[in-house]
Amino acid sequence: MNKYRTILVVLALLCLHNMLFAKSIKITGKLSFLNTGDTVQVKITKYPELRESAQLFNKHEAVAKGNSFELLIDSGEPYVYVSLSFKNKSAAALPNYFCLADGDVQTSDEDGAYHFQGILGKLFEAQYVAGRILNQKPTMKFNGENLVTYFNALDENYAKALQYLDGQKEWLDGSALLQLRANTFFGIENYKYQLILMYGHQQMDSIHLAFTTSYQQYMQNKLSVELPFSDANKRNSSSFASFLIGKYRVDSCFIKGEPVNDRKALAFFKSNYPAILSERLAVNYMLSRGPKLSEDLRNEFDYLQANLRDTNFRRILSDLSIKTSGGQIKNYTLIGEDGQKVGLHDFKGKVVVLDFYYTGCGNCKLIAPILHQVEKRFKGKEVIFLSISIDRSRDKWLSSVRSRAYSSGLSKDLYTSGNGADDPIIQELKIIGYPTLIILDKDGKPTTAKKDLREDNGADLTTDIEKRL
Repeated sequence: MNKYRTILVVLALLCLHNMLFAKSIKITGKLSFLNTGDTVQVKITKYPELRESAQLFNKHEAVAKGNSFELLIDSGEPYVYVSLSFKNKSAAALPNYFCLADGDVQTSDEDGAYHFQGILGKLFEAQYVAGRILNQKPTMKFNGENLVTYFNALDENYAKALQYLDGQKEWLDGSALLQLRANTFFGIENYKYQLILMYGHQQMDSIHLAFTTSYQQYMQNKLSVELPFSDANKRNSSSFASFLIGKYRVDSCFIKGEPVNDRKALAFFKSNYPAILSERLAVNYMLSRGPKLSEDLRNEFDYLQANLRDTNFRRILSDLSIKTSGGQIKNYTLIGEDGQKVGLHDFKGKVVVLDFYYTGCGNCKLIAPILHQVEKRFKGKEVIFLSISIDRSRDKWLSSVRSRAYSSGLSKDLYTSGNGADDPIIQELKIIGYPTLIILDKDGKPTTAKKDLREDNGADLTTDIEKRL
């Protein structure tokens, strides 16, 4: 009898523990663009900056009934970041929303805008509205000459977003509001660094000089100033690690006219930041560099894995395989413009260049003209160029194909069937950023292109292709 009584007490205590401490998020929605059978995907993570590292996401899917869906998710954390996307739909995704991980949020739409209700509704609504304010980008073209004006316009949007967030104090938890302010600041600052690295990454000295001069002028009279955020706000921010890496690459490399040195970068992070943050920066940095990491750093992977405090980061490094060569790629099937299936083994006996991109990718658009010149060089030879989009929406992909902003008529346009970065070919090749160029030799063995095409106008890619003919 005592034995059974003990078992009942233990079960009762477990139930009480779950009631008091279990963290769960209920996400429901009624969206006009959904139809029965449509897939809604929700991703939850504590590391939103590692958006291409699927192993640190908990993925959940719901199948719509009519225009409604429902998901109940055990988060297991005091806070998480939540993303919603809609497979094969052109509707905007909801990316990386900070979420206190216990409560419910109800999603609806009207006139092209989302609305939120429920315990977590105000938190989602605040991020959605602030995000729309920040996304009102200046209409002028960004370049070195108008960098100051462009960045000042971004700072004005940042001030408006902060003003809006401060107006939500009545509805938002104080700690959540501080986190949103931190996310907003580091997000806009990281965006500036990425713009400089994207558009200033040119061989012409005059372009580099224009960017460096304007950037230094902007920094002397900067409108937005970093607020005194706590270490927790920084550590939990969706953009802080990316912000620090971008700052390093601009201030320590780009402005000085020096090439990126991977070993120096990792040493800089280690000597300037606390251990936990420097580890996060090191892993983020390696993921952002991907196949461009210098050869000598690959020998340090084992050491880093053995010494990383965060087991999640150890998992990333154990799975981060920088492909230089390997076995034959599987016969993955992709979809062409006409809806017909195309297998990679259809091109056996030829050198195949795979160009992975998505609509809206700025760097993908910038390398397209250079890649087109490489394509023309090999026209009529045993070389096939495949432009592979990871867009979730087929209509968006077809629209970008017609625009020829990302591919040319010399390449074959293919699509991952709305699977996005979850497609098996993306997972096998461990593609962690875009654009990514993969070269298959005549036997179908993959090699990742090492250099950004803008660094040498495609000379390194041309050499790699010629070696395999």
